[in-house]
Amino acid sequence: MSLTGMNIEEVEQLLAQLHTGADNLDALTLQVNNLQGPLTDAWEGVEATAAVDYLNRLSTKMKDMSQELMKIHQWVEQTKTNYEDVAAQGASAYNA
Repeated sequence: MSLTGMNIEEVEQLLAQLHTGADNLDALTLQVNNLQGPLTDAWEGVEATAAVDYLNRLSTKMKDMSQELMKIHQWVEQTKTNYEDVAAQGASAYNA
């Protein structure tokens, strides 16, 4: 026997946490990106170029990760909405 149903409140809490995590990652990405200027000013030569290039690649990957987290958020949100719609249709069938 399988379980059916969805704890909407739990899903909504987890969605909020996921959204907050993506927002925090965006803020952290900006901070990493902002390190490029001071490093360029402080270092010269190959080390400066390598450090700035690394931070650029890292911040790009972090931005991509945040976007993927939001795709997951959107998918879960749509799944929850679909579940609520089907549950409402089922409930109305019993009330008819």
